[in-house]
Amino acid sequence: MGDIDELTKDTVNAYLAEKGDTLEAYNFTTKYPTEGGWRTHDRYEIIKAMFFGGIIALVACNEGMHAKSGAEGVGQATTKSVVTSIIFIFICNYILSVLLY
Repeated sequence: MGDIDELTKDTVNAYLAEKGDTLEAYNFTTKYPTEGGWRTHDRYEIIKAMFFGGIIALVACNEGMHAKSGAEGVGQATTKSVVTSIIFIFICNYILSVLLY
């Protein structure tokens, strides 16, 4: 799991570098210090966020591809996409919480 930790840390560092900041500027070890400086639940939150983002993207793309033409069709597809995403996120959150924690 060390490779995933480094990949996650590199990804966050790359994002923060664009903003003119670094991960080292943040104190992730205030309450729960670990060897790498990341608290275990921080890693889990990032993993869960990636899953949630993927769910939202896939559901929205699927609904968008099947939307009827016109403003009414787009509105219905958007509503269906949001509701479906929320349901899938609740289910995914439960499963990931059981597996990760």
